[in-house]
This record gives sequence, structure tokens and C-alpha cells, in this order.
Amino acid sequence: MDVFSFLRALEQGRVAPVYLFVGPETLLIDEALSHLTTCLLPDPSLRDPNRQLFRGADDTAEPILEAVRGLPFLSARRLVIVRDAEKLPAKEGDRLAEYVRSPNPSTCLVFVAETADSRRALFRAIPDAGVVEARPLGTRALPVWLRQRAKEGGVDLAPEAATLLVELAGEEAAILAGELEKAILYAGGARVGVEEVRAVLGVERVHSIFELTNGLVRRDITVAVGVVEKLLAAGEEPLGVLAMVAREIRFLWQVKLWTSAGKRQDEIARAARRPASVLESALARAETTSPGELRRGLQRCWDVERRLKSGTPSPRGELELLLFDLCRG
Repeated sequence: MDVFSFLRALEQGRVAPVYLFVGPETLLIDEALSHLTTCLLPDPSLRDPNRQLFRGADDTAEPILEAVRGLPFLSARRLVIVRDAEKLPAKEGDRLAEYVRSPNPSTCLVFVAETADSRRALFRAIPDAGVVEARPLGTRALPVWLRQRAKEGGVDLAPEAATLLVELAGEEAAILAGELEKAILYAGGARVGVEEVRAVLGVERVHSIFELTNGLVRRDITVAVGVVEKLLAAGEEPLGVLAMVAREIRFLWQVKLWTSAGKRQDEIARAARRPASVLESALARAETTSPGELRRGLQRCWDVERRLKSGTPSPRGELELLLFDLCRG
């Protein structure tokens, strides 16, 4: 199930004894864990004695097993979280797999992993009903998620403003959440529209995104690298720049699918909501770009994302190499 299915189950009072949260969207996972904590331990004063955190790279199975087998303190349930579960040594994971098959009903054990190898005994032992996937939401779901997030804070985010946020800030949930918060603060009221989003993201940034789009679709490495350097110098986060690049590759793929399906240029223009000059370039490149090249481009983006998140010493170098690969084809 996805994170939203998990939250709905939580609202209905359904809590499994063991969960595996897996996927790259750490914001969605962290917020889901916050809801789980509130559900299991509504009294904040009882959270410290009834909640323990472990890390797969640092801890062995023994202290984790000791924690999950303990009794709750003045509470019905305990919560034990194991982050970076994919980094647990195989032998330690096997010991935990034995527990997972017969868990303590008064403890909720949560494993968090960016990836989960189904060949490992630990991950195989977790029932499908306890696996919660935190995958990227995608262009269609993100505006809906943003509007719901704003609504929970008592703010009406206009549909067109939510769509514009995704177009300008990319598809990473954590970055979008931050930009939404800025727009809400800037608006200073109960409604956020297109003008507030444009004001927060900045006219220069919007112009740079269109420049980057043009550089990529025309395979102009000089323009693409120049825009990225300008964005980084202006304080843009490397992951934010990468999100822009990945979004443009997915846009090219979507244009290729539309043309393959026989859509007319005017239909594509309405669906894409891009300037005519950008769309013309995108149509031309989509026609000469194979699905395999687009697939490899996205794979390169994922590779760079992993290196950026692991603390590469040269984020700028990683991004420039990516652009060379994408423009070279």
C-alpha cells in the first residue's frame, strides 16, 4: 500500500504489529511516522519511555529484540523504529525475521529503508499488508497532495497555483512542502493563488527554468550548463536543480507518448501548458529520441540523486556530467 492508504487505515484504528516503510520520499515517511506515534502514544509525556530508535548501520539485532519484547510503560503499545534497515548485516536481519513471524502484540516495530531486497529473509518475512511504499507521487498526484496539505493548515491553495508549484519547483515532496510554506507565509491569508507562487519562486528563477528546458531539448550543453551554474550561484539546492532536469526528461517522454498516440499539436499544447517555442523544440527532439535514450536519461538522474544524497564532494560536477550525457544522447 502507499502512504495515503496507511494513513487511512490509521484513522480507522488499524495498526499492524510490523511495518516496512520503503522508498525515496523521506518526507512522506517521516510524516507517516509522526502520525503513527500520535496514534499509538497520544500522551506526549509517555513517548520517551515507549519509543526507541535504532539504525541498521550501527545496531545489532540483540538490543532491537530486547526493545520489542519489552512491556509498555503506562501505555497500551510501544513503538520501535529501525531506520536504514537495508544496512543491517544479513545475520542480524535473519534474527529479526524470526521475530517478525511471531511479533509481540504490544509493540509496533517499524523498519525504514530506501530500498528493500526481497531476497533477504527479513524483508520476505514482513507481510504485504505491512509494506508501505513511499514512492514519488508524480505530476498528477502532487497538486492534489499540495492542496490537501494546505487545507490541513487552513489555507485554500488554488488548483492552478498547485500545478504551477509543481512545474516550477519540481516533483520532490520535501522541496515542494518548503515552497508551499513560503507561499503561505507570503500570502499572509487564507488563500494562495498563482501570483503568490510566482512571487515566492521569483521571476528570474522561472526564466532560468525555461532556459534550462530549451537547452536540454535542443541539446545545447553551453546553455544548459550555464543555467545550472546560475541557479546554483543563486542558492538553488543541487537536488532542486536535479528535479528540474528529471522533470524535463519526463516531459519529453510524455510528448513522445502523446505524438505516438496521434494527438495533434494543438492538443499537446493545451495538455503541456508550455510556451510555443519550448513545445516546438520538445516535439522535434521527441521525434528523434528513442524510448531507450529517455529511459537511460532517467536512470542517470536517479544515479546522480543517490550520489547527491550520499554527500558527493562535487554536486556541481555531478550535475554538469549529467547534462553532458543528456545533451550528447
